[in-house]
Amino acid sequence: METRIKVKGMACGGCSANLERAINEVKGVDEVKASHKDGVVVVVHDGTVDVDILRKAIKDAGYETV
Repeated sequence: METRIKVKGMACGGCSANLERAINEVKGVDEVKASHKDGVVVVVHDGTVDVDILRKAIKDAGYETV
């Protein structure tokens, strides 16, 4: 399953990498691609992951979801 979330606060490639690392810690996540240029994170997961858990991981990493 794929989930796309708009994110505010990513300013560079380092921000994207930081966010990818944080979301990869969520159980059930298989792959994460964050784009600071587009302000979007795409999460591929096994379908058991709640979107609110992904949003919390993003917030805990210091970014805002839209």
